[in-house]
Amino acid sequence: MGNPPTFGRGEGLVGSVFEAGESEYFENAWDDPWAHEDGTEAIRAFGAFPLGEWGVLTITSGSVGVFDEYDIDLVRVLAANTEVALDRAAREAELAEQRSQLAELDRINEVIRDVDQLLVRASTREEIVQAVCDRLADSDHYRFAWTGEAAAGSRRVRPTASAGVEDGYLDAVTVTYDQDDEHGNGPAGTAIRTGEVQVVQNVSEADASDSWRDEAVERGYRSVAAIPLRYRETVYGVLCVYAERAHAFDAREQAVLAELGETIGHAINAAKNKKALLSDGVVEIELETDGGEGFFSRVPQEEGGRFALEGVTMTAEGSFVYFMTVDGLGPDCVLDLADEADDVEQARLVNEHDDGHLFEFVYTGPSPLQGLADHGGTLTDATFTEEGGRSVVELPQNVDVRSVVESIQNAVPDSEVVARRERERPARTVEEFRATLEDDLTERQRSALEAAFYAGFFEWPRESNGEEVSESLGVSAPTFHQHLRVGERKLLSAFLDE
Repeated sequence: MGNPPTFGRGEGLVGSVFEAGESEYFENAWDDPWAHEDGTEAIRAFGAFPLGEWGVLTITSGSVGVFDEYDIDLVRVLAANTEVALDRAAREAELAEQRSQLAELDRINEVIRDVDQLLVRASTREEIVQAVCDRLADSDHYRFAWTGEAAAGSRRVRPTASAGVEDGYLDAVTVTYDQDDEHGNGPAGTAIRTGEVQVVQNVSEADASDSWRDEAVERGYRSVAAIPLRYRETVYGVLCVYAERAHAFDAREQAVLAELGETIGHAINAAKNKKALLSDGVVEIELETDGGEGFFSRVPQEEGGRFALEGVTMTAEGSFVYFMTVDGLGPDCVLDLADEADDVEQARLVNEHDDGHLFEFVYTGPSPLQGLADHGGTLTDATFTEEGGRSVVELPQNVDVRSVVESIQNAVPDSEVVARRERERPARTVEEFRATLEDDLTERQRSALEAAFYAGFFEWPRESNGEEVSESLGVSAPTFHQHLRVGERKLLSAFLDE
């Protein structure tokens, strides 16, 4: 009878039975108008019985009218049982797949939990990346793991830690993050350059021009995921994980690994900041801008005057609040200009002085502050005039200055480094801080602070009000509040100012 043809839904006898879901029997199918034009004349008796979404069961014979009602009923029962069995097999396969996915997710989560605990105990960047590689390579799912960072003074990726079956792989390959370089478009370099997870599900099918491919295949790496180690907009490096089977990284695992990369980046940032706080040495970078699009650069160029930074902090929403002294422009003029500016959410005149007026600006325009904060740096001075702007940035000595300068120039493209200085930051003990503050406070200011503190004046809700504290001191309430405010100002000034 030859090979059976393939039918589409609604096509021919078989296709129409599949579409309608109703069985059909023909004593002489060849004489039926639905007969397939390429069918064979050898088929006479023909029956088609639907199997739900699984297809159609057919019976054929070369003789006309060979199947009686008993035969047809028997085939109908067989078709119904087959459909039930196929449905059950499909449900069992689906449940098995779900169980497999849950088991896989549990495995991944167990690894992530272990890594999180390791990150809590690690205190340096070196300890962090080595602990992560050790734990990942110890998993049955991964064959090899390594981390790398952008090498200072070049665009190469320098390995910083590894674990698992390495077999000389890191010595055999060259990795950069330069898109125009032949070694810069592999998963590791691309992850650092773009800040996004890169996955090669089948290494043997990767671009043959990528030199890393053959080295990876030789060592049994069948799939690879490269995860950027990032904190906010800063990419500290890359984590590369290799598996010995293809398609090892599904969408769920990629999402978990991406979150792991951010967790590691956060830990690295915290370790860098801790190291910066314990370091006595700092690097000062002086930058100049000729022009500039931000409000503080734009206004002096267009209207004249001088803007000088007094201090800066951050709102709960992540905007920066600048306290600037403005000289050469009237308060109303400054407020009008700020009201018209798209990069100033809010402006307020704090006070007026003969040598300049102090303003508070909630500023959302181009700023290097976020990048500085990510690297443990601070903006210590900034002035803007008609001729341009000048800023001084203070960085820990252990920070990669080049990457910080790049982040500043990305935020403020027309900025240029004009000086770099290294100096020692004088360390102050608690006793020295207390002695300096005691020398600055008068006896009445200290008494006001101590009485307010011990009486619960600073608690929420207050345990004592101003009148009760002033009465205990034997002074009027206005006098108490005056001494208290001056004492608070001196305390905060000693803490916030250099």
